[in-house]
Amino acid sequence: ALSCSNQELLDVLFRGIRKAMAFRRWFPRYDQRGIFIAGWPASGSTFMYQVAMELGLNVHRKKHGNRPRESADFTVFAFRDPRDVLCSHARRKHRDTWDSDGPHAAVMLSLQQFLRTRYREVIYESAAMQNVFLARYELFCQGNEAFFVDFLADNFLIPLTPGRRSEILRNTSIDSNARRAQQFDSFKQHDEKTQIHGNHVSNKGRSGAWRQAFTPVTVDRVKEELGALLIDLGYERNLSWSCTPE
Repeated sequence: ALSCSNQELLDVLFRGIRKAMAFRRWFPRYDQRGIFIAGWPASGSTFMYQVAMELGLNVHRKKHGNRPRESADFTVFAFRDPRDVLCSHARRKHRDTWDSDGPHAAVMLSLQQFLRTRYREVIYESAAMQNVFLARYELFCQGNEAFFVDFLADNFLIPLTPGRRSEILRNTSIDSNARRAQQFDSFKQHDEKTQIHGNHVSNKGRSGAWRQAFTPVTVDRVKEELGALLIDLGYERNLSWSCTPE
């Protein structure tokens, strides 16, 4: 029969603990199904949070910006065409200015906040972090939501039946979230479970609304601050773009 001393058993145990700790450090997505949902506002992070919750994941936090630097948990960073981010944010947060002074004034307020909160920088910082997946809104929303549900389920080895997938898509759909948002009078009010605010859904989540909202002055200002970012993210090839519909 195999026999060993108590010290040898302790040595084996401690080696196993050290390996487990290293595994948690380098492969944290297997640690109790933990996940952070981060990214820019108006970029699908609420939908992604809802999907993670529906899958039974341990969502440590949903926040705009990047995840805490001291964490190595698997993170989804949601991003979108920055021009649509500004447009959507302006409709939500600066609706009174939008209605009274026009879209340009509201978008400029949102641009100031975008710069002040360092959203331009945090996407580069997140891209440099380990275990961060950059999720482009245009690829995972607007009719492609099932791809994100499958991606997240596969990443955590969660089996899904077609019926369960359909249920998740219904519960997290833009229409369901629009109905939830109607319960509230302003963006300051929200549903804790789903993270939906009043006036949360603008323009049905469609992309390209900035073309109708921007003026030539808006275009020049956005180019000045976000032109290089738009090129880096593949939304434009150069700085010759305008608000004229394609």
